[in-house]
Amino acid sequence: MTTLSKRARKYGDKRDRFREQDEHQPADAGFFLEIEMTPQQKLKHAILLKAADLDDITLCEAVTTDNVDRLYEQKDLNGELQDARNEIRCCGEKTSLKCDWSRHYESEATAARMPDGTWVGWTYWYGGGKHSEPEEVEWIEDAYDLTMEEKQVTVTRRTFTKV
Repeated sequence: MTTLSKRARKYGDKRDRFREQDEHQPADAGFFLEIEMTPQQKLKHAILLKAADLDDITLCEAVTTDNVDRLYEQKDLNGELQDARNEIRCCGEKTSLKCDWSRHYESEATAARMPDGTWVGWTYWYGGGKHSEPEEVEWIEDAYDLTMEEKQVTVTRRTFTKV
C-alpha cells in the first residue's frame, strides 16, 4: 500500500509516491525512479545555485537531472556564470589525492560538498606565471564522485624556546 503525500495527491507526483511507498512493495513497482546526477551535473547544479545566490541569474524552475545541462548552457551564454564558476572552482578543500599535472601549471586535488550532500572532486589548476590563465583549463569535465570520512582528532603541539 502506498501512502501519498499531500503534494502527490494534489499534483500526481510519482516521485513522492516512490519515496513514500510501503517498505514491503518492490522498488521497481512501476514508479518513477529519479536518476542520480553525474559529478559534472552536480558541479553545474552548484554553480547555478551559487550564481542565483550572487544575484547574477534568476532560476525560474527547479534544477533536476533532466534540465541541469540545458539551464547551465542557457545561463552561460552571456558569461553570467563566470563569477559563480570561479568561486566554486576556488573554494574546495584539498584532498591530498593524486591528480593530473602539467609542466605549465600547479595542481591540487580539490573537493566540495554538493547541494545533494555528496562530495565531488576535481583538479584545481593555479599558477603558471604572469601571462597564464589557469581558470581557462577545463576542470568540470574531469570531475569525479568522492566519499568523505570525517574524523575529529586532538593534536598536541609542543613549542620550544631557548632559555
